[in-house]
Amino acid sequence: MNANGTGATTIATMESTTISNPSWSPDGSKIAFESGNIYVTNADGTGTPELLISNAHYPHWSMPR
Repeated sequence: MNANGTGATTIATMESTTISNPSWSPDGSKIAFESGNIYVTNADGTGTPELLISNAHYPHWSMPR
């Protein structure tokens, strides 16, 4: 979505579940989000969300040292 609210893109749809706590990867190419579990998907809306961690909350990216 653009800063002015136009150009919204659906990045993921989950059955009967709320998607929350988005966390963008450091390079901006991926978004991790919470939906009962932690998933990651492409920030541009392409691809299918991939399950990363079950029964987890508040995804955050780590920066390599």
